[in-house]
Amino acid sequence: ALEILSASGKEYDPKTIFKRGSGIAGNVLLTGISDIVNDVSSDRRFVNGANKVKSLMCSPLKVKEKVIGVINISSEYQFNYTARDLKFLTALSSQAAISIENARNHEIRLKQEEFRKNMGRYLSPELVTAVMEGKEAMSLRTGKLTISMLFSDIRNFTGLSEELEAELLVTLLN
Repeated sequence: ALEILSASGKEYDPKTIFKRGSGIAGNVLLTGISDIVNDVSSDRRFVNGANKVKSLMCSPLKVKEKVIGVINISSEYQFNYTARDLKFLTALSSQAAISIENARNHEIRLKQEEFRKNMGRYLSPELVTAVMEGKEAMSLRTGKLTISMLFSDIRNFTGLSEELEAELLVTLLN
């Protein structure tokens, strides 16, 4: 579904939500091709909503040929948008798409680093990497194993663990 996230000029309320292929903006989302419609009432794709629209331009937000959204400029009055206007909107949408994708990638990297940091408290760096990369050979499934385990009390360990960084403490234990 395509939802209006930002608007300039008169704010539309209620917000209009389009599905891929529905309406003019939904069609631009589906095809990835910019469009000018100077008389929306004569366009069979137009879906009449709560907001008055007479003319509009739509341009897809594309990143590597994948359409991630649409920029829509509309007027409640009859307006003749030109090819030059559409060319400007297309250039703007190209820059906006790159900015949106960069922001999304940055957010993903931050989440990955937070995950790595949190899991690094409990797992080895190799295991954290294997979990993040989704390696098939690695398994975190439960099962019964015969193992040998040594429990040991280390004198003054509590004081050491409070003073030393986690990495140094693990090195010391190893």
